[in-house]
Amino acid sequence: SAGQALFIRIGNEDNFAWKFYNVFITALAFIPFYFLVRQLLGARLAVMATLFLAFSHYVLGYAHHDLRLDAMLPTALGLCLLVVGLRRDSALALFVAGIALALGFYTFESGRAAVVIAALFMLTFGLRAFRPAILLPLAAGFIMFGLPLFATDGVDHVLRQMTGQTAIDYPEAVTGDRWERLRINAQYSLVSFNFQRTGAHYVWGSLVDPLTAMLFILGDDHDRQRRPGV
Repeated sequence: SAGQALFIRIGNEDNFAWKFYNVFITALAFIPFYFLVRQLLGARLAVMATLFLAFSHYVLGYAHHDLRLDAMLPTALGLCLLVVGLRRDSALALFVAGIALALGFYTFESGRAAVVIAALFMLTFGLRAFRPAILLPLAAGFIMFGLPLFATDGVDHVLRQMTGQTAIDYPEAVTGDRWERLRINAQYSLVSFNFQRTGAHYVWGSLVDPLTAMLFILGDDHDRQRRPGV
C-alpha cells in the first residue's frame, strides 16, 4: 500500500500511476529471478527462464489490473539470496534473505508462501543448512522486519491471512465441500503448468502457454539424456 501510494503521489493520481507500481516492481523482480536461476542452472538457462517469465501470459494478464504482483520481488530476492548464502556461507546474504522473506508478508498473501519454499529448499542441503552460522542471520533478518507485523496483527491473524484465500478456510458456501475442493485443487496442481481448463482475471488455461510448456518438456528430456543419472 505504501508503494502504491508513493507512485500515485509521484504520478497524476490516476489509474495509470496506481497500476504502474505493480509493473515497476514486477520488472525489478526479474533481476533477482535471473540471478537465482543463474546460480542454480547457469547463465544461458537464466536468460531463457527470465524471458519466459517476462512474457508469461499470466504475468501480462495480471498486469492489466492491480492483482498485487509486488509479491514477486521479495519472493525472488529472498530465494536468490538464500541460495547465495547457503552456497557461499555468507551471513550477510542470509541476513538480507531473511529481510526479503519477511517483506513478503507485507504483500499479497502468496508472498508468504516463500517462507515455506525456503524451508523446503534448505532441507535439500541436509543438517548443514540448519547450523547456527546459517540459521541465525537468516532468522535475525526475518524477525527484524517480520516482528512488527506479528506484533500488531497477532500470529493467529497473520496465519489466517495465509490460508484465508484457500480451500482450508474459505467459506464452504462459496467453494462447496472443503475436502472435495482440496481434492480437485490437488489434481489441478499436478498438471496446472501444462494443462488447465479454468481461467479468470484476463487469463485462461495452463500456467504457462503451450509453447513454453512444450519447451519445458523438451528441455527436461534433453537434460536427462545428457545426465542419465539425474
